[in-house]
Amino acid sequence: MDSVGTAFVVIGAVKSPALAVSLVLAGCADEPAPTHECGDGWTTGIDHVVALDELPRFAPQVLLSPELDADAPGDHPARILTVSLGFGEPGTNHRMRPIHDADSDDTFCPLLDPGATATVAGRAIAATMTGGFQCLSPVFGPTCAEPTFTLTIPADLHPDSADVVIADGSYTRAFPLGDALAPRSITSVGHADLTFKVGEPITVRWSHAADLTRLPIFGIAFVTPTGHRAPPINRNAITVDGDTLTFTPDVEPGPGRLTVHLEGALADDTTVKQAAYLDITFVP
Repeated sequence: MDSVGTAFVVIGAVKSPALAVSLVLAGCADEPAPTHECGDGWTTGIDHVVALDELPRFAPQVLLSPELDADAPGDHPARILTVSLGFGEPGTNHRMRPIHDADSDDTFCPLLDPGATATVAGRAIAATMTGGFQCLSPVFGPTCAEPTFTLTIPADLHPDSADVVIADGSYTRAFPLGDALAPRSITSVGHADLTFKVGEPITVRWSHAADLTRLPIFGIAFVTPTGHRAPPINRNAITVDGDTLTFTPDVEPGPGRLTVHLEGALADDTTVKQAAYLDITFVP
């Protein structure tokens, strides 16, 4: 065979626990087109590359979320930006139902166009899942993996304003993040030595005051070096005043890490979660 084409991987059917992967070479028209099978008579047509504007009920979502780690150095956690390209009928665990092809009367799963991109503030976001067919189990039935882009936010990426942009030759869409990429921090108010008495209220200042109104879901946790977690403090036990939060943890004497976590939607398709750490000590 003399023709040379672009090679790409098609996620094949899974016959638990093994994953069957079909390799299709574009330009090799004389090779038979594979189909997916998944036990109990499940079959579906091969995966197709589909442009973004052709995805039925296309519903992309953007999520900025911290990786909370009580042992991580610094005053704020690493953060992950995820762009999920949902479509069609939602399935289970970020997987969609196969799409019906009216021409062939078959079903198939879309694959991300190789030219599709996602960026944030001009920085590329890697495609970590390109879609394709998956058969998880007889319980869930045939499903399609959700095309996904993922980026761990680097330390030097903290613009005052940024957009996530997804695009291919058919479609472009921007998702404003505002200043969400700027790292958050908390500082103690009135306790420069970061030492507090058990049972006394604690007041901390959040670095970005606007978050306290636009991200309405609050959570506060305290974890000791041995991994013991104090009872979590929920929103109704937190007093917000401008850029400060006041609360009273239920803790024992000793050191630990205080984590403040905020969450909210900037838009229907954009969710932001922010968190910051403060290492403090409680005394009797």
